[in-house]
Amino acid sequence: MTRPSQPLNELVREYFVWIDIQADKVRAVHTFADSEFESDDARRKFVQLAQKGGTFAVIRNRMTPLTHAEQDIEPSQLSALLKRDTHKARQLEDEFISLCAYGELVDVTDEVLMRLGR
Repeated sequence: MTRPSQPLNELVREYFVWIDIQADKVRAVHTFADSEFESDDARRKFVQLAQKGGTFAVIRNRMTPLTHAEQDIEPSQLSALLKRDTHKARQLEDEFISLCAYGELVDVTDEVLMRLGR
C-alpha cells in the first residue's frame, strides 16, 4: 500500500455512548458519532435519555496523519539499540516507517455536557 501524495487532515470525531442498564443488567449499548445526530435537539434528547437510564459518556477520537514517523526516533535511542541488536533496531525503524496515523481517545463527557447546557 502506498501513501497518498497529499497529506491528510486531522480527523476528530466524538462518540456518544449510552450503556442502558436496568435491574443491574446491561440491556443494550447505544453508540452514535456526533455526525449521526440530525440536530442539537436530537443530541440533547439522547443525552437526557442516557443520563436517566444508565451510564453515559462521550469519547473524542483524534487521528493525526504522520508523514515521516521514522524521523521521530531519537538518534541516541536508536544508536543504543543498534549496539545491542541490529536486527531489532532495523525492525523498529521499519515499523515506524509503516505508521500512517497517531490516534488518541479522550473522555470529554463533562465538556460536552457543558456545551449542551446540561
